[in-house]
Amino acid sequence: MAGTLDGKVAVMTGAGQGLGKAMAQVFVREGAKVLAVDISGAQNAVAADLGADVVPFHADVAREADIEAMFAHALNTFGRVDALQRHLRRCTEC
Repeated sequence: MAGTLDGKVAVMTGAGQGLGKAMAQVFVREGAKVLAVDISGAQNAVAADLGADVVPFHADVAREADIEAMFAHALNTFGRVDALQRHLRRCTEC
């Protein structure tokens, strides 16, 4: 049975924990490839846990250069972006 997101590519910020991580899990379960973006470093563990369809990327989305690099990496890795999921929190320890 095909997932509802088969063949789609999503860039997901805040994917290192909480709601962002949970949303990445759902997107992968439904067949999407995911660029898991986070500032904390936790994106690496999330990608390892979720498998080959998830690529980690470290970025501070408050910085324009990081946002540009994030999309460039997604395009270089997957060839396209179909969805952007923004989940941000204030990171006082980052």
